[in-house]
Amino acid sequence: MSALGLRLATADDIAEGHAAAARLIGPGITSRAALERVQARSGCAIFAMRTRDGEFVGALSVIPLSAAALPILATGDFDGLEPPDQMVARPDEPAVAFYGWGLAGLTARARAAVIIGAVKMQREVYADLPFYARAATSEGERVLHDRLDARPLAGPGGLVSAPPWLAQAVSEVA
Repeated sequence: MSALGLRLATADDIAEGHAAAARLIGPGITSRAALERVQARSGCAIFAMRTRDGEFVGALSVIPLSAAALPILATGDFDGLEPPDQMVARPDEPAVAFYGWGLAGLTARARAAVIIGAVKMQREVYADLPFYARAATSEGERVLHDRLDARPLAGPGGLVSAPPWLAQAVSEVA
């Protein structure tokens, strides 16, 4: 992520990112407390981008999920606003899936970087895991469908999914 200008988010990054998301999306976003809780539990959920002058310009967040999340994901009921602690994989716990929690860029460069970062998360970092997400905006929906090959799951709630990238790549070669 560092090659894209993204680094592990600090408490200040989370506060500024949450405020930016509230301005961009509105009140239907996760709480700052949930962001801080998931970052502390996983150690690697939220990445931030700042300019050379230190101005916050973007964020990418993905949640590594534990085995406890699988039954809830299967029903489409995963709570992306307040993810339960037991469903967030800790650093010493194997992740079995990952959830695209959010991405936002306040500049064209930052938007490009967080989208590329999301693709890298899917195709490199978590390439052997299924991907889940919900779009908060129409632009997010386009990114999920067009860049991450996510498709709607049956049932209410708008949850989308993509199989592990490695499985997709192998089937395309075969």
